Amino acid sequence: MKELWTRSISGILYVGLLVASLYTGPFYAYNLLLLFNLLALIEFQKINRHKSPFPVLLLIGLVYFQYKGLLPAQGIPYLVGIAIVANTWLGIRLFAPTLLQNSIFVRYFYSYGYLTFSAFSVVLLTGSPDKYLPGYLLITFILIWTNNSFAYLTGKKWGKTFLFPSISPKKTWEGFWGGTLATLIAALLIAYFDTVFNYLQLFIFGVSVSILATLGDLVESQFKRLSGVKDSGSLIPGHGGFYDRMDSVIYTAPFMLIIIQLLAYVS
Repeated sequence: MKELWTRSISGILYVGLLVASLYTGPFYAYNLLLLFNLLALIEFQKINRHKSPFPVLLLIGLVYFQYKGLLPAQGIPYLVGIAIVANTWLGIRLFAPTLLQNSIFVRYFYSYGYLTFSAFSVVLLTGSPDKYLPGYLLITFILIWTNNSFAYLTGKKWGKTFLFPSISPKKTWEGFWGGTLATLIAALLIAYFDTVFNYLQLFIFGVSVSILATLGDLVESQFKRLSGVKDSGSLIPGHGGFYDRMDSVIYTAPFMLIIIQLLAYVS
């Protein structure tokens, strides 16, 4: 019970700070998202024993140039595309009989492709400063929070059938389906009050987030298992570090950018 209270209080503070920054304006949102993602990136490098300043500087540079409107628009799809390729490969690797090898390739490729460009995709979900649309990122966060929270609660209460026991011994199919059901309900509720997306579009968001958020959490678990650590850090009581907290949204963000573009095109 104490663990649940600690987790809930720190989670509420984290959510409150994030939502407040999103609706205060792009300057505050960009800076807070940059801070959270930088901490996640640093923690990722720490558990993988690869402390390089270049991915950190690259992420700072990308966010700065995007905020100033100096980043060429035609280059952004390539960055998002690299993130999608890296994340897809990591998702496929979950089904491999062996864990990732902690090689130089893994350290460099995933520091850039998986973490840096995916973290930048989180910022891109708010749009640009001159066309600031925080609702896209907020919806993504709400669906991920719903999925993760109810997957945790359902799995803790009724979980019996393990999802990926070799990577994450606590995740269960019961937790996955409980999180998915709650996410779809949340998506339909958002559709009821939202005027931008319809029920079908939010349903697609809900299904996509349920799968992607779970994969993102499992990918992080694989890296932690590879490095022999329980948490990426201890900055958020009850949740571990910022990589523990941001893993699902970092993994999901580039895919959501593509899904939103496709739905807008179809509409």
